[in-house]
Amino acid sequence: MRLLMSSSDQDEGEMKTFANWILDVGNKNIGSVVGDESEIEISDDLLIIITDDPLSHLVDFAYTNLLQNMSDYKYFHSRAILAPTLESVKKVLKLYTNMMLLMSSLDQHDSEMKRFANWILDVENKNIGSDVGDESEIEILDDLLITTTDDPLSHLVDFLYPNLLHNMSDYRYFQSRTILAPTLESVETINDFVLTIFLEMEKEYLWYDTTCQANENEDVQQKWFTPDFLNDIKYSGLPNHKLTLKPGIAVMLLRNIDQTLSLYNGIRSIVNELGNNVIRAT
Repeated sequence: MRLLMSSSDQDEGEMKTFANWILDVGNKNIGSVVGDESEIEISDDLLIIITDDPLSHLVDFAYTNLLQNMSDYKYFHSRAILAPTLESVKKVLKLYTNMMLLMSSLDQHDSEMKRFANWILDVENKNIGSDVGDESEIEILDDLLITTTDDPLSHLVDFLYPNLLHNMSDYRYFQSRTILAPTLESVETINDFVLTIFLEMEKEYLWYDTTCQANENEDVQQKWFTPDFLNDIKYSGLPNHKLTLKPGIAVMLLRNIDQTLSLYNGIRSIVNELGNNVIRAT
């Protein structure tokens, strides 16, 4: 249905043909099974025949003028790359151009931003640094370090968010700033510190955690998982049991709610009002 709905912007007959072909692939009406794999003949008009850099051509084809449209959520609604395996997904997601950093170079010195972007890419692609056991050691450039040792967290926040209280209602102020932390503990430490800067009264929201008995693993007793145990679980992508907020702070959605209203995973907003059961943010 998604393909047929988008046919208003493209040739209807061509889209229906492609939609039917996708359904035939999904229903295994075409192709043959060879061992643990399936062989499917793909139409020539669906192939990227350029062999020098096919992944780059695939991204360029699916996301034309990506840099110019990266802030338009509607641009991404009609585009997606479907990959058959997780390894293929990793190849598509592998950084080869740090677009966010290059976009910001319009406001800063080009050569400096490009050097930093290339350094970030080298770290991501493990071109620099060395592995020591389960950890990696990376030498950080001197101009990227905060050398003040008396209160490094305060200096970090002041450096990234100058005049924070004066700009707390300006969403554009937060768009170009963020602090990336390597662990959940670091995230909580930074969040708790930034929260103390805001003068408004804080409000706590508690997450209700419970378990449901599954059919499998019947030997596992539900009573083992007490509320205190569930409330102490902290995991990336899951909200903590207690969420403390103040008006004016920036929050990020962790779920897709309504993409037509720009309420999707990763979107950031500024808290305006805190009700008992509702949080108003824009």
